[in-house]
Order: sequence, then C-alpha cells, then structure tokens
Amino acid sequence: MTDTLQQRLPEEHCCVCDALTGRAGRADDSLYLETQTGEELGPLCEDCHNSFRRDDLTDALVAKDVEIAGLGRRLDAALLVNEEWLSRKWVGMVARIEELEASNAE
Repeated sequence: MTDTLQQRLPEEHCCVCDALTGRAGRADDSLYLETQTGEELGPLCEDCHNSFRRDDLTDALVAKDVEIAGLGRRLDAALLVNEEWLSRKWVGMVARIEELEASNAE
C-alpha cells in the first residue's frame, strides 16, 4: 500500500484495551456488544469481544451506575453546604446594607 492510501484508511481502536481492531468502522463489521440495558459497548478488538460475556457487562454497568449515584450524592451534599453558606452570606450582606441605609438616613 502506498503511504497516501494508508493515511486515508481509518484506524479503529478497542474501547477497552486501545488495541487496533483491524477494522474501520461499522461498515467494516466492527465488533460491538449490546448490554441488557440496550447500550452498546464498542468498538472491540476480537480478544476483548470474545472475553466479555453479557453477565460481565451487566456487572460492570451496575458498578458504574453505583459509582455515579455515589458521586451524585456527594455532589448534592456539597451543593447543599454551599447553598447554606451563600444563604448566610446573603442574609449578612442584606443586614449590612440595611444598617448602612439607616445610618445614611440619619
């Protein structure tokens, strides 16, 4: 193959191990697996495609869902703390403005 032709051919990497898949997109029969939730995992190299079972994928997705839910709870807690802090600051600023307005009115 000429260098120009090789540069134009797309290279596809496995989403799991980053190895070249030896394929070049869906039109070239790229390997994907469908999870029980209907999501697709891919493209995959043949080794990763052959090593995964649906149960493994389901377990991995459930673990990711649990991890994401935990991150969401931590984010919610951090937002609540920041909201309370901002609320206290706002109340303090409003009180100070009222004091300044009262002293200016005298």
